[in-house]
Amino acid sequence: MRETSAQALVLDSATALFSPRPRDEELRSHFFHLIHAFRRLGITAVATAESKSDYSDQLTTLGVEDYVCDAVIVLRNHVDGERRRRSVEVHKYRRSSHYKGEYPCTISARGVTVFPLDAQDRTELEEHHRFSSGLAALDEMNCGGWLRDSIILLRGPSGSGKTTLAGMYARAGALRGERVVYYGFEETKPILMRNFASLGLSMEELERAGKLRVACRYPEATSPEDLLIDLRVGLDEFKPSLIVLDSISSIEHSTSKHGFRQFMVGWPRSCASTGAARCSSRPSAATRSAAIRRRSATRLSSPPSPTPSASWTTTAAAGTSSAPSRC
Repeated sequence: MRETSAQALVLDSATALFSPRPRDEELRSHFFHLIHAFRRLGITAVATAESKSDYSDQLTTLGVEDYVCDAVIVLRNHVDGERRRRSVEVHKYRRSSHYKGEYPCTISARGVTVFPLDAQDRTELEEHHRFSSGLAALDEMNCGGWLRDSIILLRGPSGSGKTTLAGMYARAGALRGERVVYYGFEETKPILMRNFASLGLSMEELERAGKLRVACRYPEATSPEDLLIDLRVGLDEFKPSLIVLDSISSIEHSTSKHGFRQFMVGWPRSCASTGAARCSSRPSAATRSAAIRRRSATRLSSPPSPTPSASWTTTAAAGTSSAPSRC
């Protein structure tokens, strides 16, 4: 360390360094002297250590590292339902405040991503700007349209028109000149685009013009954390002002109740910095099992290609402004 004038050190791993394991009293003394040497040299050190299980009273296999280190970060890769889910926890951090509890994380080609699920206060004042939902009558029911930078939920049974309204919303926004992302979880992209075209809601020209991005994938093919990564990457690259998720119930069926709740807390936070309005569709409980069976049968014949993530928002059907408010 003196020869290289190093200021930082990574020890991977402490468990291997003290193998075979010495007696407990010797082990603690050796590790204490090692940490003391780092401090004497003015080095910031990061050490890794194995653990016997994700949840146990003893954090590490050796059982001494957490007593002498200033900060202890606990990484877990536990089974949640039928999937493995990663999480990270700051167990302790001397002389520093930190979030308490576990937070979801994932490892991708972009590195490690952590999703702190706090609700941050926004100090800036927001203007009550409204925009059309795509239907003048619905705008009138909502006193002039939907508020910008808001989350709208469409709920209804199969065949009630959730996807149709979402398509009208997305297409109207694109026609008005906004950038729109539509993320579909129920159908493949060719089928979704064909269905929109049959209703007079052609999306192809808008997509070629760069105003609309339609992405379809099945949530069962990924994890909620990786889906959030895709969503964040898509938002950073495309920078939309309107986002559609159709439908969030597909995500609910692909993960545990805890995982779904974390996703629903995390994705609005991922969208917050873009200032985009978000809208999600959700079928009623009576139709969800039928939707799962239909999607499973469709997947056997034509699985969708994995494409970037998306979310959802809407505008007037012909790109016009909303109806006058009577409120």
